[in-house]
Parts: sequence; C-alpha cells; structure tokens
Amino acid sequence: MLNGTSTANQIIWRSQVSPGEQTLMDRNCHKSLNYSMIITGANPEYMHPLRNGLGIIGPVDFSEIQSEKLYKMAALTNSTYDGVCYYTHYVQECLKNVEILHFDEAWYAYAKFHEIYEKHYGMSLPPGNKLVFCSQSTHKLLTAFSQASMIHVRLPRYLSNSAEARENFHDLFNESYMMHGSTSPQYSMVASLEVATKMMLDNGDVVFDEIIKEAIELRRKIAWAQEDLAEQKDWFFKIWQPPCIAERNENREPKISIEKLAKDQTYWTIKPAKPGETTWHGFAVKDEYAMLDPIKLTFICPGIDINGNMDDAGIPAAIVTNYLIDKGIVCEKTDYYSWLLLNSAGTTKGKQGTLVAELFKFKELYDSKALLADVFPDLVAKYPEKYQGKSLKDHCHEMHDYIKKHKLLENMREAFEARPINDITPAEAYRCIIKQEVESVELRDINPDGATPRIAGVMLVPYPPGIPIMMGGEKFDLYAGDILKYLIARQDFENEFPGYESDIHGIERTAPDEEGNKYFKTLLIKN
Repeated sequence: MLNGTSTANQIIWRSQVSPGEQTLMDRNCHKSLNYSMIITGANPEYMHPLRNGLGIIGPVDFSEIQSEKLYKMAALTNSTYDGVCYYTHYVQECLKNVEILHFDEAWYAYAKFHEIYEKHYGMSLPPGNKLVFCSQSTHKLLTAFSQASMIHVRLPRYLSNSAEARENFHDLFNESYMMHGSTSPQYSMVASLEVATKMMLDNGDVVFDEIIKEAIELRRKIAWAQEDLAEQKDWFFKIWQPPCIAERNENREPKISIEKLAKDQTYWTIKPAKPGETTWHGFAVKDEYAMLDPIKLTFICPGIDINGNMDDAGIPAAIVTNYLIDKGIVCEKTDYYSWLLLNSAGTTKGKQGTLVAELFKFKELYDSKALLADVFPDLVAKYPEKYQGKSLKDHCHEMHDYIKKHKLLENMREAFEARPINDITPAEAYRCIIKQEVESVELRDINPDGATPRIAGVMLVPYPPGIPIMMGGEKFDLYAGDILKYLIARQDFENEFPGYESDIHGIERTAPDEEGNKYFKTLLIKN
C-alpha cells in the first residue's frame, strides 16, 4: 500500500476497532497510531517503556498492564527507534487478554531475512487464536520507493482453516484498505514493492548478513578507538552495546568472531542486572524479552554515564550531529548525549570511513579550541551576540554546564515517568478542535495546581526523544506537573541557545520579545 506506514496503521485500526472499545497503546509509538485512536474513537490505555539514565527508550514494562481486563487491540513499536526488538512470543504471552496484536515494524522490515532476529518479529508467531498485524515501511530499510509500505496479516486458526472465513475476512478488511487507497496511485511506487520483494526473496539473507557484519565492524572500530584513547587519558565517543562485542584478549585480538556475533542473538540480549552490578543497557528489566538490533548504532558523547551521572565537562550530542549533518552524514535521532545511525543496505564501507574520519576531525577541532565561527559559520553569523569569539570547546562546555545545572535529563526522566490522567478520549479532544472549542495558551500561564485543570487539545511530542509526553484529552493537573516543568525547561534552553530549537509536535512558539526570547504555547480545550 502507499502513503507509508502512517496510512497502514490507520487501515489496520479502522478495520478492527470501534468507538469506545478498550485498547492498549505503546506510549513509544508513531503519531499515526495516536491518530488511529482519534479516527476509531478508541478508549486507550498506555504501555509505558523503560528508560535509562541516558534517556534511551527501552522495552515496555508489561508488569504494569492490568491482566484481568480485556482489550480489543494492542499496538507495540518493534523495533524501537533505539533498536530494541521484542521476543514476540513473550509479548503474546504477556498480552493474553488482548484480542488482536499489532506490531508497528516501520523500521524493521528486514527481520525475516536473517537468523539473528529469530522469533523477534510479529510474523514469526505461529498460527494461534489471535489475529496479528505487522505494518512495515518497506521503503525505509529495504529498497522500495519512499512511502511504499506493506501490511502483513497472520490469521487465527478459526479463520485460516476455513476458505469461506478467509474470504469473508479479506472482503471486510478490504473496505478499510479501499477507504485509504488512492484512485490515482503512482504505479512505479507499487512496482518498487515488487522489486524489493524479489530482491529479498533471491538474496535477502546474504544481503543482511553483510550489513550486520559491517555494522559490527563499525561498532568495534569506535569502541576500540575509545578504549585506546582512554588508556592515554584522552577521550572519544562510545557505542551503546554489550561489552562482549568489542572485547579483546591479551594480544588485542577480538575474543568473539564477527561470524558468531552476527548469528547468535544471545550476545545482544537485554538481560536483568545481577545483584550489585550495573548493566550495559541501564534498563530495569525483570526478564529477558528483548534484544539490541546490531544495525542500529547509538553513539554516546563524553560527559555522562549509563546511570545519568554527569561529569564536569561534556559534549552535548546536538552539537556533534549538527557538525555531521553539515558533512552530509544523516543522523536519525539526536538525544541530549546520544545519537542514532543506521547501518542499512545503502551504507558502504566508504560511508563508514567518512563517518569515523569526521568524528576524529570533530575531536581535533574540539581539542584545538577551534573558533565556533570556523566550525558553524552560519550559526555564528545568525546569532553573533551569543556565539561570536567562542571556541567549539567553550560552546560544548557552556551547553553541558547548562544541561547539568538545570537538570534537564532528570526533568525529562520525571516528565516521562508521569502518568497524566485523561479527562476525555483523544477522539473527543479532536472533536473540540473541529468545533473550535480550543484556544492557544502559553505554557507559563498554565497552573497545574488550579481548581479546574486545563485539558490538552492535542498530543505533545518533544524531540528528543520523539514519543508522546501528553495526549489530547489529558489534564494539566498535579499528575502532569513534571511534564509542564520539563517543557518550560526546554523552552528556556532554546532561548539560552538560539539555533538549537527542536521540533515539538503540538507546540507553537510566540513571536520574539524585545530580548529575542520565544515562549511555548499549545492548544487547550476551552473551560
């Protein structure tokens, strides 16, 4: 189907969910799934993902889900933006009380084609009593054109065993499909899906074996460079990964071969901490039900450890990724001290070499105290009163000091641990927008201690980390106090460091005041 997984998700939900039905939604989900709840009128509850001290999003804590309650449908992001993949058999067991499972695998269409991902994707589930959907952006990491995506369906036994039942399901599902299908499709996009399918059929396992091995090689290059420099009391970037990936013996040779690492998923498993130990991943998991995807590489900047403890000096990731983007290197997601790169079908060893070279170049510019005007000339030209005459090193330390002093990471963690209470459903909140029963209000004018809490009209999604912090219909009351505190802290950060404004879905900015400051505002439902 066309128009991306955004539309695939809406086709799936519109085909199965009716207004008022109880559903479960991964809080770490794409906004199209939140819009699916609006379109269907679903009554959602949320599955909350774990987080570590770096702000990286981990797997959902399934122990929080009400096991005695029945739900029509559940949507889970697999794999996550940070490369966390679920053991789907475990998920199915945890969600026994859910009738239909939907795995949003937008960034994971390749899992079928390599043994490292065995039993960690939706279609690996054997036929059972549940209807299972997977939506995949075939264009993202396979070879289809942009917006060309697929919906995969695993029918339950009671449907798959009857030709008549299968045909009836197809006819009914097709109504939702046709509702979202264009009568003027771009047929080259459709054809690209056929090409991607044929390529994977003929050569998919070989292609992804090479991609995974090259990703492991890159992981080792970065890890070994960091270790070698650390022995000289020098710094470099780290990779977020199990330590065994880059372990070396006394001859400084790898302890585990790339061939083993590329085949055995146990090396990549996210395991619970042993008593008195700190895990490499930093998540408080109680069981083994997720793994790290080898081809999704999260780079860690100096200045913070896995538990969120901050050093006196540090390098915020936004500064590094702005530098890399200027050099033509695409960073998929930037957090405060980490950023994500994909080693995909289009990643050559030449591109990997360029990345490593530019990271060393950044280090050289930092260590030599190169002027910011020479590193980011456009930034300094636009905001000379803020950045003129400063070095790259000064700039990194100033931003790091601000983040540390104002506890932005701690504020972010507390905000995403908050559990705002919904007053109305997302669909009802959206109807208020249609009826123009909303108003734009500055965040600094919202009082969470008020007798009549204000209700969010739209979802609020800050980047980083790119997941909803507030949903339409939820209340800005005391339960959401930490959310409001964090958003205002982000607003103040942007005013302190102009040029580093990030996208926050649902937030608009006021015109600059006399001092050049802008203030966040959002749509609230009128009292």
